Amino acid sequence: MSDAARLVPDDALADTWAALEQRIGSRSPLNQLAVTHALADLLGAQTRLLIAGPEDTPDAGLLALEKSRGPMRAVLAPILSPYSALLCENVRASDVHRGRSPLDALAAGLQAHVQAIALHLPTQFADVRPLQWSGYAASPLYAYRLAVDRMQLGLSSSRVRRTIRDGDDWSVDRAAGSDVLARLVLESYARQERQAPFSRAQYVAFADDLIRANAAEVWSVAPPDGDVEAAGLVVWGDDEVHELVAGSTPGPARTLLIHAIWQEAKARGVATYDLGGANTPSIAEFKRTMGADLVPYIRATWHRPGLARMVARVRPLV
Repeated sequence: MSDAARLVPDDALADTWAALEQRIGSRSPLNQLAVTHALADLLGAQTRLLIAGPEDTPDAGLLALEKSRGPMRAVLAPILSPYSALLCENVRASDVHRGRSPLDALAAGLQAHVQAIALHLPTQFADVRPLQWSGYAASPLYAYRLAVDRMQLGLSSSRVRRTIRDGDDWSVDRAAGSDVLARLVLESYARQERQAPFSRAQYVAFADDLIRANAAEVWSVAPPDGDVEAAGLVVWGDDEVHELVAGSTPGPARTLLIHAIWQEAKARGVATYDLGGANTPSIAEFKRTMGADLVPYIRATWHRPGLARMVARVRPLV
């Protein structure tokens, strides 16, 4: 059974989160406090920590992105990061059925604090009944993940294998500039005739925040005697690697960037390369050809009854 959830004072947030990570055993680099802080800066939000469980040994915690607009307070989905920073000890089914699990406590604590909530639960959180039974709407999203230690990249695709073979003379830069990353991201959106969610300056600032915190690297690839054609903001962990932002020109560059990161993941003994969302058909098909496994994750949303019109005003954020 988990105690009621409570907000951690800002001056104790970093130490409390670090202790919770160590106690529960965080395995995702997306749970780095620096990632949430960078997202908060990007979104004009505030990092808040909600914990549940005993005072000295909490058994769950959520780093929330809280944003205010007038009287409306909302917890935002982690745009640019696939999953919310959520830690939780193993949940017993009996506690779920009694409404006493850590997720029940976090769900209720958020509802008491804000008027609207959007969370993207990490893939290991398959049982979202505590959220649904608390009034949250839960809908599936999908990601492709490469099992680095048991697969050959692009094993199922002759095109991918040929691209990798033909690109053997391309160069890889593991410390490329954030400006080239931002340029390629915006050019990718423009080719698709889509509006990028952020400006060039915002992408640069986001990447620079993470680089300064030693939480991410900008990787890039370029052909011989040519300009950079693909770049990604890479976040490494002991067991997982993620790209938070990526952009490329048409052609082989994106495949070659993934191959470079995959090779480094193998060398480091990293088990999983998370390729991110598979919720747009063309993007999903490209990631499938890399030889990755499709995995579901959950988007959970809630807003206080009677506030539908106010929630609609912050819908682009939540």
